[in-house]
Amino acid sequence: PYFYRYLKDPQQESLDKMLDGLSLFIEAMDEKGPYFWGEKLCAVDIASMPFAYRIVHLLSKYRHYQLPVDGQNWRRFHQWYEAMLATPAFKKTSTDNEDYERRLIEHYLPYSQ
Repeated sequence: PYFYRYLKDPQQESLDKMLDGLSLFIEAMDEKGPYFWGEKLCAVDIASMPFAYRIVHLLSKYRHYQLPVDGQNWRRFHQWYEAMLATPAFKKTSTDNEDYERRLIEHYLPYSQ
């Protein structure tokens, strides 16, 4: 919900709570990865990736916000994110559609206003 709150009304409190939630998610990850529980893809990966994709792309587009990259936790998040982008399951359900990102951005336009 904090992602949507921040997208709709970009207040620091909403951003902080979203980042706190992401930090808890990252801290629960296996340290080595690349996936949430380690070397094998699991249900947590599959359920979480659509939200992570939206956070990365929509906040960049509508709020000019980029997730942090520095620090062990954020490096681990980006390792996971890149691994998930490369999975056949994610590619077949989203990024294989050539206009997926454009349609996603258009769909969320009302939330950003």
